[in-house]
Amino acid sequence: MPPSAPMLRVLLAALLLAACGDPEPTTPATPSPTPGAVESPSPAAPTPRPGVQVTDVPVKSAKPPTKKKNRWLGLSVANMTDPIPGAPEDRRGVVSRAFRGGPAHTAGLKRGDVLLQAAGREVLKYQDYIAEARNVEVGDALSLRVLRDGRELDVSVAMIEKPRDIHRWKVEHWKDTPMLPYEADLVRPVGQVRSAESEGKVRVLYFWATWCGPCRTTSPMVEKMHTEWGDAAEVLAISSEERGTIEKYITTSTTTYPLVHDSRGHLKLDYEVKKLPTIVVIGADGRVVSWATSVSGVRRAAETVRGLLAP
Repeated sequence: MPPSAPMLRVLLAALLLAACGDPEPTTPATPSPTPGAVESPSPAAPTPRPGVQVTDVPVKSAKPPTKKKNRWLGLSVANMTDPIPGAPEDRRGVVSRAFRGGPAHTAGLKRGDVLLQAAGREVLKYQDYIAEARNVEVGDALSLRVLRDGRELDVSVAMIEKPRDIHRWKVEHWKDTPMLPYEADLVRPVGQVRSAESEGKVRVLYFWATWCGPCRTTSPMVEKMHTEWGDAAEVLAISSEERGTIEKYITTSTTTYPLVHDSRGHLKLDYEVKKLPTIVVIGADGRVVSWATSVSGVRRAAETVRGLLAP
């Protein structure tokens, strides 16, 4: 008797179960992360190659480079084109300026000193001096041998940090120092002027030029000093321009104060004139009372002299 339809369905289902086997267990679901917490994946450690050792090297923070101090000897040196009288034929380096109160001035160096050696090495021109000075640090000293009036002198110049404001340095360091003697030609009145002839007097050295704009403002002030004080003080207006330029100025000027021609620029160098006008007041004792520049500086100088001459 053939099986009925329901029996056939039961047999077919049993055969299918036997062919497929037991079902795979279900993989449990990954739990959801806790709200608000984020977990960073751990980086896989590097796999070293055979024979290579991996070492953690600490990284050092780079230090900023140390700013080098500006060094200063307070010394200007120039090369002479012609042979220097009394010096060896091949020597050309000459001191042109030793800043008042600076290391070179303190060491005794003067304008006109011929450089022979720097740090024991021969100096033929100023570049040789510069090469040795560059090796000297702040706090050390540079040894120099110079020739002055036919005599060789050894000096030691201390290296210091350069002043931030050279102008302020001059204002502060010129005061109470001995004046530098002068001798120059007069354009008005014609003749010569010598500092030795004015000993015991208050002196005013007024550095100017015909092209100087502020000098047009200060020249009337200087004229008033000259006419007001008369012989009680010596007022000298000093210019290093060409003599012909100064003589031409006289033809149109209404001023009457003495005009000095600083033909070689020595007075300008000695009194460290870099700006015009510059005015220097020298007391009756031959010491500098004040050193100043600009219109306001001339105005203050007038007040200083008035105080010196007051009875």
